[in-house]
Amino acid sequence: MNLSLSHSLSLEQNLKLEISLSQSLGEHSGDIPIYSLHRIKNILKKSPPIISKELSTTLVRNLIEANLQYKEDSGNDWSCLTSNNLVYAIDCTSKDIESVIETGVQSCPKEYILQLKHLQEKLIFEKDKTIETIQGWFYDNYDSLQYDMSGKIPFPIVCRLRSDLSRWITQRINPFDEDINQFVIDTAKESLGSKYDNAEDAWRDMGGELFR
Repeated sequence: MNLSLSHSLSLEQNLKLEISLSQSLGEHSGDIPIYSLHRIKNILKKSPPIISKELSTTLVRNLIEANLQYKEDSGNDWSCLTSNNLVYAIDCTSKDIESVIETGVQSCPKEYILQLKHLQEKLIFEKDKTIETIQGWFYDNYDSLQYDMSGKIPFPIVCRLRSDLSRWITQRINPFDEDINQFVIDTAKESLGSKYDNAEDAWRDMGGELFR
């Protein structure tokens, strides 16, 4: 094989190996695999949030289902969760509680419906406080819940996702739908003080590697 042909094939192989952020991670900032399912379950046992055992079981079930969804969507057999997965799992937990409350009200005799409506409002309020407790637990344990990606996720990205987790809790908005390329470029500008046109370059300059 001559040198020119060998060089050409090498370039072709390198191009085939090159994977964009959106191909390897997903379209949004919330698609980055950040939480270890095993670490979540272990720390829940050692240092659980102040919630009932029954509610903790419901939460774990929803987290496991979110991980299964991640595997299906990504094609990766990884025991991890993204920020979007976490939001989904906790939303499902909230809806499960609401369903139990609603079922209890509907199953009571009509004579007590008015009183129970007031009780339902009180229970929904308490449910919201419980969900905030669960959210806060993930924020407080964020550093201990990291999924081991062998340093492929840049540390500034990890910090930015933690900041967005706080926004999700305190401002009750979902900040994880941001375009992943813009998210990475903005994070690089904030952490490195440099402007980028290419998200892959920004990702690497922050110390990360593309998944293959």
